[in-house]
Amino acid sequence: MAGDRPAPGGVPDANKVIAEVAKQALAPLGVKRKGRSRTWLDDHGWWVGVVEFQPSNWGAGAYLNVGLMFLWQPIDHFAFEIGYRVDEFSPAHDADAFHRAIQAKAAKARDEVTSLRERFASVHGVIRHYQQTRKKMSMTDHAHLGTARGLTGDMDRCRSGLDQALDLREQAGSGVWRASAWLLDARQAAMGEGTFRAWIQQTMTTTREALRLSSEQVELPNGQDPR
Repeated sequence: MAGDRPAPGGVPDANKVIAEVAKQALAPLGVKRKGRSRTWLDDHGWWVGVVEFQPSNWGAGAYLNVGLMFLWQPIDHFAFEIGYRVDEFSPAHDADAFHRAIQAKAAKARDEVTSLRERFASVHGVIRHYQQTRKKMSMTDHAHLGTARGLTGDMDRCRSGLDQALDLREQAGSGVWRASAWLLDARQAAMGEGTFRAWIQQTMTTTREALRLSSEQVELPNGQDPR
């Protein structure tokens, strides 16, 4: 990508600027850079925040995307399930201007990370998020809401949420059908609270391995609401 190549002359090295500025803003929060990429991860065990200074195919510079994904599903790539684009493209045409733009983006990323931590301090935050959403809920939205309810011990509404996800799966195309086969396993496990929690624990372990996150076993969130 053009945004990943250092530019000559007086044009800044976008990757270097992003790495240095993002580290100053995000590392004090415990957010860690993913290798040498433009992505920073905020790992909370059952969900991970994703900060991406996304490059462009059309020129050096960066967008800013911030969001999170849940780790209680089988998935082998990072995704934005809640949140995404929070700041538009800043071109790397001038060193001073780009440095200022990335400082502003990093500050915004820090604020977004802090907000996500507050909103999703417990699985009750997940329930509140989906209860308050104004958009039509997707198959995975229903699955996440059902899972969160199951982790609070509300197995009836857990099963109801998973059933709604499976109903939407019936209407989906073959690609979604294959990728969402795990919903059948989740629904079967949801017959009991103990079996459901055991299924989530195993799934989280597998997902964290696939994403190359810390291999230490993560405790499932409890059903207590800190608010």
